[in-house]
Amino acid sequence: RHENFVAFQNRFRMPYKESGGTEGNKFFSFNIGPLHVISLNSYGDFSKGSTQYKWLVNDLKSIDRQVTPWVAVQLHAPWYNSDKAHHNEREEYEMRASMEPLMHEYRVNILFAGHVHSYERTHPCYNNQTDSSGTVNIVIGCGGNYEGLATHFYEQPSWSAFRQASFGHGRFEVFNRTHAAWTW
Repeated sequence: RHENFVAFQNRFRMPYKESGGTEGNKFFSFNIGPLHVISLNSYGDFSKGSTQYKWLVNDLKSIDRQVTPWVAVQLHAPWYNSDKAHHNEREEYEMRASMEPLMHEYRVNILFAGHVHSYERTHPCYNNQTDSSGTVNIVIGCGGNYEGLATHFYEQPSWSAFRQASFGHGRFEVFNRTHAAWTW
């Protein structure tokens, strides 16, 4: 199932052309100081060989870590989520199976997702295990909505560092080549 994203494509201007994208706002990247930000589409085709996958490979290869030592990814459906809400949906586990090896190979530092209306932060992880060379995943879908909070968690997995069903927001600050801070 793939969405057409008509409203998003026509109402918002994202830097897809500047980052080599060919499908409008569906996926794109940009640099802001020492941070390279990648935006991916959880509801488009993300399989190996897809346009989005090939674009991601090229984008990751093009990053000059001397100029942008930090890499953050944003997407909608979380790859790591221990809440019972939206747990192990196709967009989550299939996209992770397809793209997480790339994130690991190119040392993506942090991944932000929404969808689940609670907060969860992982230890660096890869392939469903804590891994010091892996990516920190943040589920920050706790801005609030009419459905209310996602309050029912499974037993906490070893990769989950902290989780809480509450409303809130976060701030990711990159200070220099070696120091960044996430506050929530």
